[in-house]
Amino acid sequence: MKKNFFILASIIIIILIYTLNNNYYSINIPNLNISASDNTITSKIAYSDYDLNLGKKFLIKKESTLNVKKDSFVNLRFEEVPDEFSLVLCNPETVIQVNNYDFKAPSEPGIYKYRVIFNKYTKGIIEYLFVLNVTD
Repeated sequence: MKKNFFILASIIIIILIYTLNNNYYSINIPNLNISASDNTITSKIAYSDYDLNLGKKFLIKKESTLNVKKDSFVNLRFEEVPDEFSLVLCNPETVIQVNNYDFKAPSEPGIYKYRVIFNKYTKGIIEYLFVLNVTD
């Protein structure tokens, strides 16, 4: 009888610990939406060192692509306001100037891949990826 009680109590404790751990470590990573004209996409998360999600890399099969006209303005909308962020054109590696979360699409048609590095000092870093398909 004691043995059965001990086994049952052990199972309940293990389930309780597992449930509490999973609830504690479930983390919502804020999204980044990119828009131009009437089109909006949600970027893909490539890397996160945010809250307790320490150094997690994400496998991205295909980046989110936004179709835009050349020289149009593109807007970055963060679900959570960063303390600082940077927008980087991937090839060639170039930091892009952003004003009030807006930047100008390239003047030449083509496919352009971007990274956004989001930093919230108290929570950590997130790296987002997205693609602009610039047309005439």
